[in-house]
Amino acid sequence: MKKISSELENTRKTFSFFSKLKRNSQVSNDLWNEIEEALIQADVGVAATSRIIDVLQA
Repeated sequence: MKKISSELENTRKTFSFFSKLKRNSQVSNDLWNEIEEALIQADVGVAATSRIIDVLQA
C-alpha cells in the first residue's frame, strides 16, 4: 500500500509541474529541471522524458 501511495504522490507532483508550466509564459531552466526530475521519478523513463521536454520547449 505504501508503494502505491508513493507512486500516486509522484504522479501528483508531475501534474503540479505541468500546471505551473501552463501558467507561465516564460519557463526558467530550474522549472524545466524540476519537470524533468518529476517525470523520471514518476517512472516515465529517460527517453520519453527527453522527448516530452523537447516537445514542450518547442
